[in-house]
Amino acid sequence: SENGRRSHFITANFQIADGPAADEIVVAIGAADGGRVHPRIRDRFQDMKEMEQEAAM
Repeated sequence: SENGRRSHFITANFQIADGPAADEIVVAIGAADGGRVHPRIRDRFQDMKEMEQEAAM
């Protein structure tokens, strides 16, 4: 499963149900007030593996 990959982690999916028509365009804008607290490095599966190892210690 690719769900644990950082490129797909904490993303938002949306759909424009009735558009755009042939003579229309969609303009989508995203904004943030700062950088990522946890940058997307490696993948979530690796994180989970490391958390299990730390818990076993």
